[in-house]
This record gives sequence, structure tokens and C-alpha cells, in this order.
Amino acid sequence: MKTPVFLGILAIAALLVPPCPTIHAAPPGGTFNGGKPINARPVPTGQRVTVQPRMLEKMAEAAFLQKFTAEFISRCKTKAVGCVIAAVGPHGLWSEQAVGAARRDPDPSPRDWTANDKITMASVSKVFTGAALLKLLSDKGISADAKIGPYLLPHWKRSKAVDDVTFRQLLTHTSGLPCTEVTYDGLKACLATAQPAPEPPNYHNANFALMRLLIPQIRGMSAATLKPMVDADLAGNSGWIAASHAILYRQYVNDVIFAPAGLPTMQCKPTDALPALSYKSITADPYDFSKVGPGEPWGDIGDTCGSEGWFLSGHQMAQTMRAIMTPGKILPAAVLEAMQKDGLGVDHGVYGGGLEAWYHFGGHPASQNNGEINTLIIHLTMA
Repeated sequence: MKTPVFLGILAIAALLVPPCPTIHAAPPGGTFNGGKPINARPVPTGQRVTVQPRMLEKMAEAAFLQKFTAEFISRCKTKAVGCVIAAVGPHGLWSEQAVGAARRDPDPSPRDWTANDKITMASVSKVFTGAALLKLLSDKGISADAKIGPYLLPHWKRSKAVDDVTFRQLLTHTSGLPCTEVTYDGLKACLATAQPAPEPPNYHNANFALMRLLIPQIRGMSAATLKPMVDADLAGNSGWIAASHAILYRQYVNDVIFAPAGLPTMQCKPTDALPALSYKSITADPYDFSKVGPGEPWGDIGDTCGSEGWFLSGHQMAQTMRAIMTPGKILPAAVLEAMQKDGLGVDHGVYGGGLEAWYHFGGHPASQNNGEINTLIIHLTMA
């Protein structure tokens, strides 16, 4: 039996720009448990004090969480424009810390990072998409080993080898699909010529991007609804069917992942008036942050969301991971066990002494973008 020690952390925006010196953190003693401070009062000399074991556990948990988040911030603050971590323990106690700038020169309205600033999650989005697919397959009585062929868009040209790819292979990056595009048109073109063969894990964003189109099809679309979109696609206008499936995908992930986790409707685009940005150095030294280019807002990724693209805050990331990893909260216990055991949409690490982790990294490197972003979501357990 595993006891969760740490149910979710997110370290976002290792942005390769110097941080501001201010650290936003819980004050000494900690503000935890939904923002309510742990109360303490002096006890008269000689008076006997009885402390319940559960209170000792919560006090130890609070101290551990604050130490953990402080250690992360201390290591991150000299390596990024801004970092934030949010951690929640098994008793529901929180520790959140942030350092650096959410916005800075040369952009207007400079301000510090907070745990409530939202930014793109990059490939961490795969955890949400994978969990949503597993939830849907479970509800429909479909095995993870079922073939995807019956659920692909019926007018797409593809080989039998594509039809024979299983949901498990998509979730574990063992499909053999060679696709490099995550757009509707890119996936359609790739599958038209692909001859995949099962292979050892080979990380491709397309495995999870394809789920954006599979989820609405599995849920079921009437022929009358689908036909005009298919006709438009066959006539060379794919915008309607691409956008409609992306909308249905986002609605479903909100309904079965974010809503049960207690989050509002989430988006695959910036929603704040002055959103947090990511940056990169424009000097010869990528770690010389005295000069940076304009920050990258990442924009609306709604039509290609799935393998990447969800915008969440550090707090929301930890909150969602905690819900996903709580049996029965989002996934039935047996489905969650399979997700963890078989690495369905999450990576697994064993570190000795009973310490295990289920996690996913995400990132957009500075070499390929106007800013750099690095994300991590993780669930830690100890025997």
C-alpha cells in the first residue's frame, strides 16, 4: 500500500532570464490548508499538552512541503526569469512559492510571478489528454488494447496498419506512427501514407494530438452532424471539422478532468489581461539575462491542443494532478492502477527506499521559440 507524500508539484517557467530577488512564499510557520494558518498559542508552564498523532503528521507535512518548495526556489532563482512551485500533501496542506518576473522589460506592465499565473503547459498537457481518454474508454467499456480504426474519421484515407494501432500504443508512444505534425491537416496527411509497426517507445507528439480527434468520435457524432463537415473537408476546407473536434475535445477535458478537480473552465490560450510571458537571452551567452527579447505569450493553441497547449497555473497543476491520482476522483481505481502500472500517459520513476514518482515534463526550448518554458507535474509516493 502506497501512502502519497506529495500529490502534485509544478515548476513552470524556467525561462532563462534573471529573476527578481523577491520570493513569494508562505510566512514562517506556513499558510496552508486552503489558506488557513495553523494556529498556535502559548501554554502556561506546567500545563500538560496533548497532541493528537494526526496533528503531528500535519505539522510534519507542512514543514516538509515548505522546505521542499523553498529548496526548489533556491535552485531555480539564478537560472530563470521566473519559477513557481505548488505542492499539496496527503492531508491537503499546501505550500507555494514563486520567484522572478512574470513580465519584465522590454514588455509593459512588469510584475512578479505568483502561483496563480497561468502559462502554457507544453507536453504536460499529455497527462490531461491521456487521463481524459482513459476515462472515456472506461465509461464506454472499450479496452485500452482496442484498435483505433473504428474511431478514426471515416473519410480519412489510411492503411490497415494505421487502423490496427491501439489506444495503448498511442498512450505509450509505441504506435510507430511517423507523424511530425499535430494539426488536423498534418495528421490526416500523415495517416494517409503511414505504415506504422509497433516499436519500442518513440516519443511523438502526434500520438496525443490524434486523441483530440478520437475523443469526439468515440463519444459519438451523428451522421447528420458530421456529414456537412466531411463534405467541406473533402472540398478542401478543413477548418470547420478541425475546429469542431478541437472544441469538443476541450469541452470534454474540462468536464471530466478539470471540473472534478475543482477548477473553472480552462483554455488552451492566455486568458489573463496581462498574461505571464516567457523570455530568452539575446546576448551571446544564453545565461546572460541582462538583455532579453520581447516575451512570448504563446497565443491561442486551441485548434491543436492535446499533445500540448493547456494554460494552467502552478496551483491548478498541483490541484489537477492530485485529483487524477486520487482513486475514484476522476479515474476508477482499476483504471488509475493501470495508468500507473503501464505508464499510460505518464512516466514512472523508482528511486529506492519506497519512493516512486509518476510525472511528465514539458518544454518549449529557447532555440526554437521566442521564449523558453519548462514544466513538470509529478505525483510522489512513499511506501
